[in-house]
Amino acid sequence: MASCETCGGRGFVIVPDDGVGSARPCSCRTSPPVEELLQRSRMRPAEISAALGEWDTEVAVYPAAVEAWAIAKAQNPASGPWAMVLLSAIAADAGGKIDGAGAPGRGKTKAAAMAMRRWCEVTRRPGLWVNVPADLDAIMEERRRDDGPSELEAMIRRAPFLVLDDCGAERGNEPRVSAFTGWVYHRHRELLPTLFTGNAADPDEIGDGRIASRLGEADARWLVGPFDYREYRQEVRA
Repeated sequence: MASCETCGGRGFVIVPDDGVGSARPCSCRTSPPVEELLQRSRMRPAEISAALGEWDTEVAVYPAAVEAWAIAKAQNPASGPWAMVLLSAIAADAGGKIDGAGAPGRGKTKAAAMAMRRWCEVTRRPGLWVNVPADLDAIMEERRRDDGPSELEAMIRRAPFLVLDDCGAERGNEPRVSAFTGWVYHRHRELLPTLFTGNAADPDEIGDGRIASRLGEADARWLVGPFDYREYRQEVRA
């Protein structure tokens, strides 16, 4: 586990007091542990395990830019791009051209989970994790039952740090597309940090054309690797 960004792992900070200064316990000692914050962020056990584990560099180089973006947003939400989009590919040639874009299992969810961990470590607050296919199903059912926006949708709109994992299932179904688009519109308008993952080949393929310009202002990253990370980890455990 990385040291606290505030105290550097010492457990205390120096607070000026009449020009002398005194030690006070750091929030990392008085706030909930990171694992609890991840649970409060709606992450499932497998996602929490991914957040707390280390990156397996035998499979791919750890995407440090994702972690750095989350830390920067935790320190100053107005800094840098409002969002990050994580896509994946099998390989890139010498010129950087992506080959096999949209390949699954390259570590997007792993990287997003570690970004959430960094947010929680720095802010000592939970974010919000949304599995788009499963949570859209639940939201559509709640809309039909209660004839209005669901409680989860309100959380999605106001979350200080949001991960929308596995985007793409909303395409081709207008009620689901409209719900997803509404979340993106609101978060873009408020410039609330949002991390998207998906198996699309390009950010334009997440959602639909109505949000392409908004995601055009995001930082798009492709995780490149020759292995399916999930299959590799299953083989290692076996």
